[in-house]
Amino acid sequence: LVYIFLTWAVSAALDPTYNSWRSFVAMKSQWVDYYLLLLIFRYGVQSLEDTIWLLKACTLTLLVITVPIFIDYVNFPNLGFFTTHGGNRAEGLMREANQYGVFLVFFLPIAFALLASFRPRPAWFWWLTLILSAFMLLATGSRGAWVAAITGGFAATWYLRRYVNAGAIFRIGGQSLLGLGILGALAVIVFDKWFIFERVLTYKQGIDAGSAGRIDIWTAALGVMLEWPLSFVVGYGWNTFSESGIWKSAHSEYINALYELGAIGLALLLVLFAVIIGRSRAALRFMPFELGRMQIAHIYAMVAVLVAVVFVEASAFWNLFWIYLGLMMSVQAHCHDAAAGKAVADPGAGSPATDEACPLPTASAYRG
Repeated sequence: LVYIFLTWAVSAALDPTYNSWRSFVAMKSQWVDYYLLLLIFRYGVQSLEDTIWLLKACTLTLLVITVPIFIDYVNFPNLGFFTTHGGNRAEGLMREANQYGVFLVFFLPIAFALLASFRPRPAWFWWLTLILSAFMLLATGSRGAWVAAITGGFAATWYLRRYVNAGAIFRIGGQSLLGLGILGALAVIVFDKWFIFERVLTYKQGIDAGSAGRIDIWTAALGVMLEWPLSFVVGYGWNTFSESGIWKSAHSEYINALYELGAIGLALLLVLFAVIIGRSRAALRFMPFELGRMQIAHIYAMVAVLVAVVFVEASAFWNLFWIYLGLMMSVQAHCHDAAAGKAVADPGAGSPATDEACPLPTASAYRG
């Protein structure tokens, strides 16, 4: 955040064509608000029970919203609440198909873990909404999100290999892919959504067609940066890509960060996410099973997002990312405090890395 402010200040002082006010508003509405959301959901909930309740409430609400999104998408009937891109690609809550895909690859692992851990009633309804959410991932037509779901899953499984049963994960992943294939076939047969297969087959037309022009945009952005090689180090300044004339967006969070903030800003962004994910994994040592499963799902979700934003700028999604991060950080803090308190009270008890370290009710106490 400090570096973003610095690039904004330098650009405002040295570049007379720089729209400093609009860029300042963009900085406030993005990174400043993200930080505020993180703090609110990290420190605004005082007890672990309340944090878990809010985590469940957010997740189940988003699952319920999937029902009208699905109804609107298949036009049975047309509710008029949620739009599509080109008449086929679902845009959902994010109002943009690719960003809705980013949201779903983040949300689906968390929702799956919550349903498995806390088993809200009626179970059939909640699992149906999860299946509908998986269908909507197909309906986005977002190939970047599909790639992120698969490669992010492999990467997260390797990263968490000490904490997960890789065989079980790959079995569930294989079953999920089979299920998605069946859902895709049903979408084509029942709802005439051939575009799902067409989105896959466009890769046969070449890398540029398969990337929907992203390669051209990224190449043009790097070409502009070559005109001032120092930009590879410090960038052209916060919020400058939209004014560059290349395209309305970089279609990649990483290319956008490199263009605007240079290698310094991109490195800081990557370090930020590496620290977040690293500390999330470290927290598994003192979390009970049910909450540990939620934490693992959250790590899977974050890794998938980091892959997905290679192909899209997800400005509409990031608020939700920081809300969930704040809630999960609150869970981590409560469990860490409980583990530390147990270790102080009973120094001879050994490592606090047990389910008893965080004195919580079992998952059945939270069901329903």
